[in-house]
Amino acid sequence: MTWAVTIAAIGVGVSGIGMAQRASAAKAQAQYQQQVAYNNSIIARQNAADAVDRGKRDKEEHRDRVGQSKGAAKGDMAALGFLI
Repeated sequence: MTWAVTIAAIGVGVSGIGMAQRASAAKAQAQYQQQVAYNNSIIARQNAADAVDRGKRDKEEHRDRVGQSKGAAKGDMAALGFLI
């Protein structure tokens, strides 16, 4: 009976070690996932800022093209003798 108790105690101890190792691995995995999520949030903010910047540039370029078109149209009309 003493051997049975000893073997059972060893089994419980080994089981406890396994549980501790699984908990440690789960914690490491959670920390890794947290870092991935943090990095993704940084990238998302950078992408949003880039989209805003591109929108501003596109708006300015469009304004310039419209101004050039208006100027060209006025020049064409003036060349045809219209009073501008």
